[in-house]
Amino acid sequence: MARKKSPKTEQENAAVAEDVQGDVVGKITEETETIEIDLDSLDEPVAELIHQLGVERDEALGARQRALADYANFTRRATENESRARIEGRGNIIRALLPALDHFDLALQQDTDGLTVEKFLEGIRMVRGEMSRVLENQGVTEVRPEIGDEFDPNQHQAIMRQPTDEHPPGHVVMVMQAGYVQGDIVLRPASVAISAEVEPPAETNDGDDGTSETEAN
Repeated sequence: MARKKSPKTEQENAAVAEDVQGDVVGKITEETETIEIDLDSLDEPVAELIHQLGVERDEALGARQRALADYANFTRRATENESRARIEGRGNIIRALLPALDHFDLALQQDTDGLTVEKFLEGIRMVRGEMSRVLENQGVTEVRPEIGDEFDPNQHQAIMRQPTDEHPPGHVVMVMQAGYVQGDIVLRPASVAISAEVEPPAETNDGDDGTSETEAN
């Protein structure tokens, strides 16, 4: 019966691997030296061409590094400009709203003893007009459909359906809340009630002679 060989120890395996690695490194070094010797022994035109290719390679690597740096700077500047533009845009809207806030302050300073309902409503209309002008200057338009207008799902939001014979189904019969758009962007749809068909009255269980079954009995 053949005797089994004992497995190699970890130290032996490491030693073998180190020897193999040394042989590979030595072989690569010898080949590299051979290549260098071959390059030195080349004709002058070939050596000049190889030198020129090396210079062009270095220039390409440098151009790549500069391009990456320029792109990083561009990205940083674009982010900063976007953030600055957003802040300035909010600032413009806030500055436009300040006059409306001033009207509120003036209204709160009025003597309530001599304040009438008409003066109170006039102050509210003044403030609302000021805020409407601010929205108009920002390109915001109010969406307030007329009664009888056809329901537009792009700008209207149906809150309820109201059976009626006055308008065809799918038309506005009541406006609960105005909507607002900025260009082609709907900031808020108008909340409306739309018309629906009137359901016919339920049929009664009558007899053939027009009298109810109860009366017949």
